[in-house]
Order: sequence, then C-alpha cells, then structure tokens
Amino acid sequence: MEQAAEITILDGVHLDAERRFLHDWFRTAPGFRGSVRTPAPPPESGKLGGVSDVLVVVFGAGGTATLFVKHMADWLVARRPKVHIKVTGPNGRTVEVETENLTGDQLSDVVSKVVHPEDRA
Repeated sequence: MEQAAEITILDGVHLDAERRFLHDWFRTAPGFRGSVRTPAPPPESGKLGGVSDVLVVVFGAGGTATLFVKHMADWLVARRPKVHIKVTGPNGRTVEVETENLTGDQLSDVVSKVVHPEDRA
C-alpha cells in the first residue's frame, strides 16, 4: 500500500536552500527516485502561485517506510546549524523536530513515531 509523508521546514538559516537540499536528498536516494514532489500551494488573491513549503515523499509500507525514517534522520543529523521541521505521516499524525542536540537514533525514533505509530506506545 502506498503512503506519503509531508515534510515542512519551519525554521532554519537558509529555508529555500534547505528545501532544495531535502528535495534532492530524497530524489537521489535509492528507493525514492520519482517519489518526491512539491505540491503547488493555492495562489493568494491577486497574486501568482507561490512556492510550496511542503515536500511530499511517497513510500510503500514496511521496508520503504523504515528506509524513509533512516533517510530523514540522516538528513536531519547532517543539518548544521540547526533546522526546525514538521513531519506529517500517512495517518495525519504530526511531529515537530529541532535538530539541535539530538543524536541520529533520537531523530530516527521521533520520525518513526509518525511513520510507524502502531509500533509505539
């Protein structure tokens, strides 16, 4: 069954650069080629369409979902200085993460809670 997670970068030093880097991170990751998109936001009244601040990553259940958690945690660990993101899982559950002072294992655990909520108490 195909699922998707939405990732929003809420705060960081260079938001546009972080969004592009995250998009490229997943676009080139094994198992995710062709599974990453940035939906166009609805245009504001009297303005042209804007740039999306949401990245959608589509993945299957099981192994691909676990791979999503690993790639997401690896990207978060690589972020310096800190970045603040929101991840919304396929079931609508949301978690916000700030990368400062978190290890890769801690980041994996947090992201996993939205992708595999049935595994968490």
